[in-house]
Amino acid sequence: MKKNILIALAFCILTIISCDNGTTDKIYVYSESESENIYYVKYELSSGNNNMFANIANENGIINIRINSNSYSEIFGPFSKGFLTSVEFGVHDSATTINSLNTNIRIYVCRNNEPFALKAFSLNNNVYKGSSIEINYVIDF
Repeated sequence: MKKNILIALAFCILTIISCDNGTTDKIYVYSESESENIYYVKYELSSGNNNMFANIANENGIINIRINSNSYSEIFGPFSKGFLTSVEFGVHDSATTINSLNTNIRIYVCRNNEPFALKAFSLNNNVYKGSSIEINYVIDF
């Protein structure tokens, strides 16, 4: 009986000594999401008319949108760093009641779960019938 207690005590002491090697190494699990950020782009367009068009860069290329209201907003993505955001906003040739119009364009970008940040804008631009204005932003943060 005494022999069993001594063996158990020796085993416990050896276990404690072997576990404490004086280092404080921490296990770090590498997450692939930390190496590549994901970005989303929000385009906001507004004017005083509903006979507008927009050509917008999204994850599938350039899309053409006819805007039948005074404002338009949409989020596209995901994108990678280095993507060229682009929007062209203008007045249709078929607009019969206007010759020129003030337009506002804003490009917002968010990274991962961060809030959207304004990255490019063009405000109060006078756009004439049949013409447009374009702004771009390269995702670089």
